[in-house]
Amino acid sequence: LADAEGNSAFTRFLAAAKRPVLLVAWSLGTMTAIRAAAEFPGKVSGLVLVSGSPRLTRDSSSHWPGVAPVMIKAMKMMIRVAPEKVLLDFLTAAAAPQPLPEDKRKIQAAPEDVDAMERGLELLLKGDVRESFARIPASIPIAILHDRNDAIIPATAAAALAHMRPSVRVLLTEGLGHLTPIRAPEKIAALIAEQLAAERITASFDNAASTYDRWATHHTAIAKRLVDEVPKREYSVAADVGCGTGILAGKIQERASPRTLYAVDLSEAMLETCVRHVPSVTPVQADAKTVFFPKKA
Repeated sequence: LADAEGNSAFTRFLAAAKRPVLLVAWSLGTMTAIRAAAEFPGKVSGLVLVSGSPRLTRDSSSHWPGVAPVMIKAMKMMIRVAPEKVLLDFLTAAAAPQPLPEDKRKIQAAPEDVDAMERGLELLLKGDVRESFARIPASIPIAILHDRNDAIIPATAAAALAHMRPSVRVLLTEGLGHLTPIRAPEKIAALIAEQLAAERITASFDNAASTYDRWATHHTAIAKRLVDEVPKREYSVAADVGCGTGILAGKIQERASPRTLYAVDLSEAMLETCVRHVPSVTPVQADAKTVFFPKKA
């Protein structure tokens, strides 16, 4: 599906998208979604990663969890000799902890299937988009859905991603294995609905940023009363979570003069307005539910 320049159909679709899209990816597809979010951040509004990882094989040098590379190499050696057995073993592992249905055990592998499996195994061995994951802007929310019993990609991969980016939202399930989209599509649908709702909320605040202060006079009075309750002393760190245009952040700066004042909001337009009003803040574009601060904060 690549054109003369080597661009995939998915890449062409994303480049032509008229507005940012929410990418939902499963298993090996999560690597494509991660790469796309890093390369086309303006085209991606969010990520839902199901049973995936930016690197599918174990990396002892960086302690990255995954499948032992020797297992993938063994599968590559066997794929031309006994393709049906390789595929059956894979499907059995994907179905675990539940048994593979009997009707799925009768496998016939055509030559083109063997070629595709061989290419897939090579990608499993060499694929690594962790650097791309690290480049995804903080403005793109990421939700991860993974099963504790996944025998293809271990659930510790979700923990490794959360370590790389503590603001990601991780939802762990039990008993679904690697087949979450088949066994519990409603869980994925719920995550998609939450992400889309967050996008709608963000868009509404983006649109309101330029006129918000005109109608928020009572917020100024409330902010002053709140900050007046703060004891006057030296503060190293403070945070205004859901800062909006910076009404409360400005009062905090006047009252407490913290060395670091984080201004957190999901809306980019609100953050930009806040920075104009209170230039000393450190802006953080993030959801209040998943915002992460440095350990020393």
